[in-house]
Amino acid sequence: MKKLLFVLTLLLLFTSCSNFNKKKYTEDEIIAAVVVDNVYILNRAIKNGFNIDQQLKNGDTLLSLALKEDSLQVIASLLSNGANITKDLPARKNIGVNTISSSRPPIFYVNSMEALQMFLNDKADINVFTGDGELLLNFYIKTRPQDLSIALIDSGADLRVLDSSGWYSIFWAVNIENEVILKQLLKKDKTQYLLKDNKGNYPIYYANSKEVIKELLNGEYNPKEKNIYGENILGEVYLKVKRLGYDDLVPLLLKKGVNPNYTSYR
Repeated sequence: MKKLLFVLTLLLLFTSCSNFNKKKYTEDEIIAAVVVDNVYILNRAIKNGFNIDQQLKNGDTLLSLALKEDSLQVIASLLSNGANITKDLPARKNIGVNTISSSRPPIFYVNSMEALQMFLNDKADINVFTGDGELLLNFYIKTRPQDLSIALIDSGADLRVLDSSGWYSIFWAVNIENEVILKQLLKKDKTQYLLKDNKGNYPIYYANSKEVIKELLNGEYNPKEKNIYGENILGEVYLKVKRLGYDDLVPLLLKKGVNPNYTSYR
C-alpha cells in the first residue's frame, strides 16, 4: 500500500511539473517578469512559444522594455534567444506630454554599460539613426551617462556623420560642455575641431565653457575664416571670451591671429 501511494505521489508530482512547464503565460505575466528581471519565467514563456519580437500592448517589445528597466539577465536571455536588434520600434506618443518619439532601433533604449556591452558583443550597428535622423552617438551624448558615449567612440562609431540638425557629434559635446567626451572625440580624430556645420561655423563658435574653449584652442585655425553670415569665427569667440571674463584665453586667441579690434556687426 505504501509503495502504491509513493508511485501515485510521483505521478501527481510529474503531472504537475509537466503542466507547469507547458503553462501559457499571459502578456501581463511576461511583462512583470521582464520588469523584475525574472529570467526563469521569461525562458519558460519563450520555450512555450511566446514570440519574443512581438509588439506588446504598451508599444514595447520585450527587448526594449528590458532595456528601459535595465533588466540585465532578461536582456542577456533575449539576445541569446535571437531577439531582433535591428528592427525599429514604431514611433509612439509620449504619455503625459504632447510629443511623439520617432521610430528607433532597440539600442537607443540602452541605459547601462553592461547592457551596451551585450549589444557590442552581439555586433550591433552603432551608426544607426532614429526615424527623424538623430544619430545614436549624438543621442547618447545628450541623454546618457558619458561612459556610454565613450564606449561608442572607442568601439569605432563614425565621428564624421551629420545628423538631422546639421551637426556632427563634436558639436553636441561642445554644446553640453562635456570636456571628457570632447577630449575622447579629439583623441580618436584630432582634426574634428575643423568640422563645420551648415552655418559654416567651427565647434568652438558654440563653446561657452572656459575649459572647452581652451581645449579647442589647441587646434590650428585660419584666423580669417568666416561663417555664412560673414562673421569672423575666431573673432566672435574672442568677443565671447572677453564678455565672459576669460581673460587668460585672450592671449591665446591673439596669438592665433585674431584682430584685437574686431567688432561684430550683428
